[in-house]
Parts: sequence; structure tokens; C-alpha cells
Amino acid sequence: MGTADLPQGNDIAGIKRHNAEYGCRTCKVSQSQLSDADFDIFQNGRYHHLTSRIYDEIKTARNSTTKKNIAQEYGLCLNPNILDDLAQKSGLDALHSTWLIFEMPRNWKRIQSPITHLDSYWMSDSLRLVMIMPFILSRCLNTTQLKQCFVITVKNNFELTNSRQVKAVIVKTWSLFARLYAKVFANVFHKSDYQALDQLVIKLTRILNKIYPDMITTLPNIHVLQHLPLIAATYGTLQNVSVSLKEMMHGVYKRMIPHTNKKNVEFDLIKRDNILQGLRYVIDNGYNARIPEGGGNCIRSILKDEQLICLLEGWYISVPAHHITRLEEYNTVEQEQENVIEPPQECFFNIRVHKKWNTKRIEKEGFVKKISNEIQKNLYEAYRHYLNKETAISFKTLEYYDAISYTIIKEDNVDINIHVGEVIDIEDDGTKNREYAIIRGIFTHQANDYKKYAFFILDWYYDTGRIDDLTGCKIYGLQESKDVLWPHIHSFHIVDRNPHVHFVHNCKANCTNEHKTNNLEYLRNEFFYLAV
Repeated sequence: MGTADLPQGNDIAGIKRHNAEYGCRTCKVSQSQLSDADFDIFQNGRYHHLTSRIYDEIKTARNSTTKKNIAQEYGLCLNPNILDDLAQKSGLDALHSTWLIFEMPRNWKRIQSPITHLDSYWMSDSLRLVMIMPFILSRCLNTTQLKQCFVITVKNNFELTNSRQVKAVIVKTWSLFARLYAKVFANVFHKSDYQALDQLVIKLTRILNKIYPDMITTLPNIHVLQHLPLIAATYGTLQNVSVSLKEMMHGVYKRMIPHTNKKNVEFDLIKRDNILQGLRYVIDNGYNARIPEGGGNCIRSILKDEQLICLLEGWYISVPAHHITRLEEYNTVEQEQENVIEPPQECFFNIRVHKKWNTKRIEKEGFVKKISNEIQKNLYEAYRHYLNKETAISFKTLEYYDAISYTIIKEDNVDINIHVGEVIDIEDDGTKNREYAIIRGIFTHQANDYKKYAFFILDWYYDTGRIDDLTGCKIYGLQESKDVLWPHIHSFHIVDRNPHVHFVHNCKANCTNEHKTNNLEYLRNEFFYLAV
């Protein structure tokens, strides 16, 4: 069941617009019978199997004139909607079941199922859907869930040997689409990226022409893709001309229109922007990246004047108390004693752990509260390597938490928030490559100096050197907890940026609602990026 506005609803149903002779998408009523209370809507209903037969008749017609006459006779469009190629029940049920158990990135807000909430998706929701769709389809899609005519078309156009190979074509198409999206929304473009973008557009256009040969040739959006490399080369990156950013800004201004007098809208919006920029300037302590530090700064002078500062106190939103903008401000911030962690380096501040685990949670995750011999050995190595402490460990109790947050003082302050279960990436000191690990636990330990230090329990991913046939993503293996080839315990400060990596389990046929514990293969989501 789907709902839509009248014109768009007809487009989705493959019916001509409502002002046509037969413009009702539910039954075949003529314009002259719209007000006829005796018209039999059941006898003249547009049933799916009957409509499919008519579309088959249109497809097999000899020329375009005959096709148009048949379509006009029944009030249908020349081609069914592109979404009509999916079966209505079994395929959607499988998709929904996979969606419920799919491992979404933890830092995403809840994203609703596209089956039930697609019409309410924001631009960012649609971008996130594209990132994970290839993996979902590779798990749930079956050729029997597709229309037979669609399967035959794809099989013939791609010269496949059997119908089961159609699934691979669809998943690879989605993977190519997601890879193009990731390239389009990249923050940085290197010289080779423009050529790579051009090749992705060409590949996607060619494959779509084979999947939807009767529809794709008339879509202007497909042609627009060919201009993306030139636009990127002209403006540096495509984010500078991003439609999604424009739509978000349009929404912001659109919501402000009812609060204006609607007579001089442009002037009202400019005045509002100036006020907001002024407030932001005050909140940022008179800092503006566009103005050199050497210039005059009346706001900063006011902030330093004890008699004038009262004019700005108490009426605007200030910087949070835990947010430090300069190193010398650290001593002026009142520190909470509970859950305060000793900083391993001078640039780490505001270190807090959150949501302490109880004994039941600790046992469920397979950890122990009292230090065992193996943990003591690994913890000693972590103290020695990261904190230059080589004394014996006297205190034998560990406290586990669900998350940790801290601030790193650099040229720009970085606020880090990390939860158990997230995947982090760390630069290898030797090779300068990024290494990946999943956080299994966060714990604190009181050292012999009676100060608390925070540590991660990590399981490392390693590159197997293989590529997934369907998605084209690298296959990684996951280190087992009992594997000591790489250390599991590390100081928290090895992570200097928020998690922005996504790994997906490489499910096999025996994976159902839960992933098999003996299958430790994962796919690195190469389509993953920060959606606006």
C-alpha cells in the first residue's frame, strides 16, 4: 500500500494523469462516469495481473503508434514504473527481515525501513540507504522474487548463462551506484579522482542502459551525470555545488518565511543572517577565521573589559563549560571528581567515561572484573608502552564502561565520542597506513599512583587480500579474542578522531538472524562517508 499526491500517485502506478480519459489509478472509469454512483468499481478494477498483461501487449506491439493506441485505450503509461520490477510480497518480506538485523553504523540516528517510510526520507536518509543497499541485497535478494520478464531482459542483455546470475548484476549495479555517490560527496579530490569519477559515470550509464533499455534513454538525470567530472574540475569538489546542501538551506529559509511580513523577504532574511553571524561571532569570543588576527577587534576588547562584559553575560548561549578553547583555560574549568581520567598527554582534556557496566553485563561480554594473569601481562605492556610505567600492578580491579569522551587540543579542538562496538582506524607508525579494530570493551584501572587510566580492548581486522565478487569491497578477517598475535589492550589516546569506518559481516548461507561465530570475515564498506 502506498500513498502519494494525485499526479505522483498515478506515475507510481503507471497510470496516465487524472485528467486523461481513464485517469483513475484504481479502476477504469471514464471522465463521463466520474460522478456515476452506479459504476461498478470492482468489475472494472485495475488488478495487477490484468495490468501486467496489457503491458506485455504494449511491449510486443509492432510500432510506437500501436503502443500509444493501446496505452490510451486503457489509460496506461507506455512503460510500467521502475519499482514495479520488484515482486510485491516475498521479496519485500526478505528485505524487511534483513533490514531488522543489519549492522547499522552506531553513530547513525535511527533510519526507518525504506519499505514503510521511504516517502518520509530526508536527503541524508537516502544517501545512507545507498551506502548499505548493496550489502542488504547481497544477503536477501533471490531471482525468484523478481518478475520473470525483468529477469529475462537482464539475462539476454548481459548474455548470462542462467537466471541466477541476475542477482549479481543487480548487486553490482547498486555497488557501482554507491561507489559513485561516495566519490561525488568526497571532501577532497585528487588529480586521479576526476578520471575515476568519469569512468564510474560511464560504467553506470552503460549498465543501466542494459537493465532498463526502454526507460533509461529518455531520462535527463542520466545525461546530467556525464557533466559531473567537468563540474568537479571547475569547482574543486562536487560538495561546493551539492543539491543536498542547497535543499537543506532551502528548508531553513523556507521555515523562516512565515515569521516575516512577506513584503520584503530578501531584506528580512539578510537581516536574520547578519544577526545570527553576529551572535556566532560573540559566542566564539570574537574569533572569525576569515579575518586576520592582526586586525582590530572591538568584540574581543569588550570581552576583556570588566565593566562592559556584563552587557553580554546571561542573555546568549555560551560555550559549554566542558569545552576548552585554549590550553591556559584548563585550570579555570571545574573538574568533576567522579569518572575523571588521568590524561596520558598534555593535549587531552575533559576525559570522561559513561554508563558503567554491572556484573551481569561484564559476564555477558566475556570479561572479568578481577585481573587475571593474562590481563595483567597485557595491561603491564600497555602501561609500559604508552605511559612509561614499569612498576608492578598493585590494584587488581577493573571497571568497564559503555563509552568514553574526551577533547584533543590541536589547531582545531576535536571532541571525541567513542562507544563499545564501534570500529576505529589508527595510523600505523611504521607504514603510515590506516589499521582497523573493533572496540570490545572500555575499562579504567587505578595505577599505583592512585590515578585512573582508561584503556580499550580491541580486536584487530586484517586484510585477507581478497575482494568480494558482488560488492567489490575488500574482505577482512577479525582477530579472535584468544589470538595474541596483536595486543588487545591499548591506551585510549591512540584514537585521535571520531569513528568513520563501517564493517559489514560477510554472511554465508548458514547465517540467519545471528552471524555464525566461526565466520570471522567482514567487508569494509568502501561506500561509507559522512552524509550531510
